[in-house]
Amino acid sequence: MKRQILPFFGFVLLAGSQTIHGQSNSVLPTRDQVKELLVKAYDQSNLWSDGPPAFHLHAKVKSYGPKGKAIEGIYELWWASEDRWREEMNWGGQTSSQFATGNQLSSAGEDTHRADSARLKNVLRTWRGVYIDLPSAEIYTRTPEGSNRVEICIKGQMATGVKGRAAPGTLPTQTLCLETGTGSLLEADLGDERWKFDGYRELATKRYPGYMGYFDRMRPLVTVEVDLLELLDLSQPALLSIPTGATSRSWCPNIVAPKPIHFGPPSMDFGQLGRERDMAKRGIAPAMPASYGDLGMVVFTVDERGHTSNVQAFLPGGPRGIDKSLKREMMLSTFQPSTCHGNPVPNEFIAWK
Repeated sequence: MKRQILPFFGFVLLAGSQTIHGQSNSVLPTRDQVKELLVKAYDQSNLWSDGPPAFHLHAKVKSYGPKGKAIEGIYELWWASEDRWREEMNWGGQTSSQFATGNQLSSAGEDTHRADSARLKNVLRTWRGVYIDLPSAEIYTRTPEGSNRVEICIKGQMATGVKGRAAPGTLPTQTLCLETGTGSLLEADLGDERWKFDGYRELATKRYPGYMGYFDRMRPLVTVEVDLLELLDLSQPALLSIPTGATSRSWCPNIVAPKPIHFGPPSMDFGQLGRERDMAKRGIAPAMPASYGDLGMVVFTVDERGHTSNVQAFLPGGPRGIDKSLKREMMLSTFQPSTCHGNPVPNEFIAWK
């Protein structure tokens, strides 16, 4: 069977034959119609793709910790292009900002809720994490209880990409439910994780959800309510100007992230050290040692030589302290430095431990 792969930002559709059945008297779409609906829906909701109008987004957000305690925040984004934008995050009254201006990324204020911000940004990119293998998928329609809305649902295992599939049953099952006609994504389930989208807003040729939620075992982790989505007036350059006191570093939209060579002090075995560097060149990252424990989101600040200049850890709800001796060990970690257009630049390496 010929397989067609359509790669997007966090979205791969594998088209082929599939099982189709209905749960209502609605006419079910053909394979090609489903494919077209998915592509159309992705393109319409992708505010960050090439060519869309400049926009301004303002949203009220909540992030929930492990015990269900919520922290409220405000997220705001002014987007002119992939290399000209301003992003502002406010958690509990504390504001941090980032500004992209061509070949520089500038920051003002400190985000002490990096784990919450990372969760939020994954939700805002609505199709991130959607990888479904359509050839083996089941397609059906459903009408949610208490609603007259007919939805198209696709249920199948996650795709493994162009290099082949894993053995049956080894990958989690993912279910997508779309709005009939527009194809707008309404719900995505993956194991115990669930994403919900609703209240779509129009912006030129785009349609973006006014409500977004990310859940684990039905427990909310992040909720977003977009209260403003409008075209950005580029005649007001002050909106994207860098404030006094901001710190700046070299940057580009297609920046290549640092690649770890080893965590902690380097091996005294020169053969092992050579193998580590060879693995890094081939993109094979070493695992963070189990002795580090459960740190949450770990952020290594890496300079242009690949040396670690700082290490921080964050959990939903705020920063997590690192034992001084462990931090000294982690500071000896070495990376292949981040690059922009082939030139080494400082950047961050982020991992969840």
